[in-house]
Amino acid sequence: MRTTRRIMSYRPPKWGVTLRPDVLLRVRSLGVPVTSSTHPRGQNLHHNYQDPFIEYSVKYLPETSTDPCGFGSCAFRWAIGLSIVALVVIAIAASLVTTFGEKEKAELVTREQWGGLPPKHPADNLTVPTPYVIISHTATDFCSTLEECAAVVRSVQTYHMKSRNWWDIGYNFLVGGDGRAYEGRGWDAIGAHAKSYNNVSIGLSFIGTFIDVEPTEAQVNAAKWLIQEGVRLGKVDKDYVLLAHRQVSPTESPGEKLFEMMKQWPHWSELLS
Repeated sequence: MRTTRRIMSYRPPKWGVTLRPDVLLRVRSLGVPVTSSTHPRGQNLHHNYQDPFIEYSVKYLPETSTDPCGFGSCAFRWAIGLSIVALVVIAIAASLVTTFGEKEKAELVTREQWGGLPPKHPADNLTVPTPYVIISHTATDFCSTLEECAAVVRSVQTYHMKSRNWWDIGYNFLVGGDGRAYEGRGWDAIGAHAKSYNNVSIGLSFIGTFIDVEPTEAQVNAAKWLIQEGVRLGKVDKDYVLLAHRQVSPTESPGEKLFEMMKQWPHWSELLS
């Protein structure tokens, strides 16, 4: 059923504008003459219609011109907006990479810096990249500062060289509770830490005893960074296998707490458990 309703024409802003072309086209289709008298100034329009779009457009769509943003300004605003969005996305992505990807770089303390003794004779060379990384603990006191950790590393070296008559400290590297890595025999020398695995692995020892307590987050992060650094340098195979000392030798090392933690790390294998 056709109805007759009273429609108030659109009243534009005071700065003077016209209805947009698509609205005027629909008005023309209703048979309303488009003259100066129909220019929207608040007059009443009377017509029979069935298209609710006209009423909605006239009442609720305040268009000022065919280019409401002005020449070129819309494109400029879009460009600025998209640039801001892109910068935000890049910042978030960078943050995620830092949080969930590469570990923050740890400080590597050299033999000279921690006061190591020179080895008794030249090292036998490892074949790199090595396929295994073996985690142990020193079974000593924990350390939380550079001075404390350097003192523990020196005592471990003295024990290995004098009491065990080894030619140098047995580990390739150690990590302290201070979040630093400590150079032992280094990347290229065969270690003395895991019997038959010495010549195919990097020996990484956590300073402390981790039977009943866990290592610090800083200590764990230093170990993970060091392994990644070995991969980056081509010293550790990118598909390396991570093992605990107890998986290759009859020992409690690296302690129950640390062993349970490292089971959650990438590359850990239970094949030799």
